[in-house]
Amino acid sequence: MAWGVDQIDRMPRATASIGDIIAFVEELIAKGFAYASDGDVFFDVTKDPQYGCLSNRSADDQQGEGGGAASRKRSAGDFALWKSAKPGEPSWPSPWGPGRPGWHIECSAMSRGILGQTFDIHGGGLDLVFPHHENELAQSRCCHSKPMVTYWMHNGLMRASSEGGKVGGQSDRGDATESDASAVSGKISRSKGAGGLAGLISKHTGERIRFFLLRTHYRSTSVFGDEPLAEAGAALETFYRLFDRASKVLGFSVYEIPYAVRRSEFQLVANPPALLAELVELRNSFLGKMDDDFNTGGATADLFEMARALNRYIDQAKLEETRKPEDLELLKQGLGILREMAALLGIFRKPVAVSADKADSAGIVEGLMDLVILLRAEAR
Repeated sequence: MAWGVDQIDRMPRATASIGDIIAFVEELIAKGFAYASDGDVFFDVTKDPQYGCLSNRSADDQQGEGGGAASRKRSAGDFALWKSAKPGEPSWPSPWGPGRPGWHIECSAMSRGILGQTFDIHGGGLDLVFPHHENELAQSRCCHSKPMVTYWMHNGLMRASSEGGKVGGQSDRGDATESDASAVSGKISRSKGAGGLAGLISKHTGERIRFFLLRTHYRSTSVFGDEPLAEAGAALETFYRLFDRASKVLGFSVYEIPYAVRRSEFQLVANPPALLAELVELRNSFLGKMDDDFNTGGATADLFEMARALNRYIDQAKLEETRKPEDLELLKQGLGILREMAALLGIFRKPVAVSADKADSAGIVEGLMDLVILLRAEAR
């Protein structure tokens, strides 16, 4: 929840889906796309004329599994659907003897069980395009004689800010169909600095980490480190200061302002005031960028423009002094538009919890801001 990821309602486990996996393998054998061999079951890539369409590879480019399994395969590119048990490994009974599922068949079976034979979006890291997603796609397509997925979305990987050169993926969004799986061998993992999530969230907050990721297009390489995360935190302060200021003016928390959760719910009166007209234009720009392959980096720029417009309106309408009801209502509507767009990115849904030292600092800053506002009012 600290990350703002709260829309997952199913968390399947391969170990709880063994029956579905075995049934899937049996269907592939019955349809001639797979074969059993001495306790193993392999997918025959030569039987799938579309094999390689996702990663732009041919069946000949498939890296075959070496060792004893190689002698049991019809061709080097065939991959395992079921692996015979080895001493000390977990295993389950099957029609081909004790064993365990192959890596790729688990995902095909679990996605079919939850989402059906065809579903809209399949995501994953750029390093999974080949062989994992290519093989997963081949299994499902051949089993069902229909497309597995409507849209594939592959995110770029991360490199540490202190390291030179990219670590996997592409540096820009133009050619993100990474075909060289070896290029991502240096990607950041738990062992290379991305572990310790609890400590990372405690230090930076989940919202800051999320905002850091949103500022880069999902298919681009992200530069990970304390400095980039601190920069994201400094950028977020623009919104936190606005929310504190607006909450004092309104007399209640900005986080209590309702917002539309669907495009069809958003309504705007004819001939809107200048503030709302400006914010609606920014809203349309935001949605247009999100429709353009989830261009979150461009969309966050529109959020900053919304914040500037709202701060400017508070100044121009002298809301901290006058608090006219019609002006307050306009401010509330404008903040609702900002919250609507921010919610699409999973940010500003609730106040951010801060550590004790940050809370002390925040209290000092808040006191100073109150003093500045009071002095301004008296000077005027």
